[in-house]
Amino acid sequence: MPVCHASLQEMSQEGYAPRYRQELAGGRGSFPYRLDFRRSDLQLVRVQDSGRMSISGVQDKVQLRLEKGRLELTESGGEFLLKPIPSTPLLHVQDVPANEHLCMQLARQVFGIETPPNALVLLADGEPAYLVRRYDRAAPTSDGKLHQEDLAQVMGRSTDSPNWKYQGSYEEMAVAIRLSCPAVLVSLERLWQRIVFCFAISNGDAHWKNFSVLEDPTASGYQLAPAYDLLATSIHFPTESPLALDLFQGGELSASFDALGYWTGTDFLELARRWSLPMERSRRWLESRLQRLSEAHELIGRSFLSEANRQAFWTRYQDRVRALGQIG
Repeated sequence: MPVCHASLQEMSQEGYAPRYRQELAGGRGSFPYRLDFRRSDLQLVRVQDSGRMSISGVQDKVQLRLEKGRLELTESGGEFLLKPIPSTPLLHVQDVPANEHLCMQLARQVFGIETPPNALVLLADGEPAYLVRRYDRAAPTSDGKLHQEDLAQVMGRSTDSPNWKYQGSYEEMAVAIRLSCPAVLVSLERLWQRIVFCFAISNGDAHWKNFSVLEDPTASGYQLAPAYDLLATSIHFPTESPLALDLFQGGELSASFDALGYWTGTDFLELARRWSLPMERSRRWLESRLQRLSEAHELIGRSFLSEANRQAFWTRYQDRVRALGQIG
């Protein structure tokens, strides 16, 4: 049965559910799920990474704009980013666009994490590509763009080391939020939830540059930007570490980790405690997300991943949910 190219809900015909089509189109009517060009037409520049290989570092991106119901390539000012299958050789490289799309839908529908409208579209030759609407464009500024800084920029982190993005801890990210966001607890809670989600989907590439703060057009200051670059990276890098950064400052390991050899829900709740988040509220949120296992299973089963990687994704997800369910 066909599924919505955005929400993955079942449909009678291929395309978009009306609500998601309107979100993608910004209320302008039709929105295509098949594009008029091939990957070879995009003339992409491959991004080189001389240090640790990052999934975001091997993904090509181009900008698109919506004109009279068609998505067209543009060099600047685009409303959308398009990520085709990466040009860099990678394990299961054909599944990278579907992987990101699935993770973004899981984040929104199961974990309640803010994400921009996104979809899995098809190029002219049938190849999949991940498409996301830019969230920094509706701005009352001279260039029509909201200012954004990733947490590495906020902290002024040194780029001298080849693997600088992977140094430090998630615990230290609270400093960046306190430096930039007036609504500190709101942004910290959202950041904590996103870190938990990255662990749940086996995203080992959630580094400093994959979390950002965004200018708040309704108030002075910044807020945590919507989620982006969410992938189950272990599908493509099966030997990577479970987390991109240390969980706690100084590489501290918990008694639970020492005993079991892996992170558990107890450890993530300890991070929430160190950030002064309300503990009972954090615990309830975590337990409620883990109880939605059947919803996650259905989304994974309806995703555009290959059948083998649907199963691989589901197996990894179950393992991580079991770990997160271990709460002391």
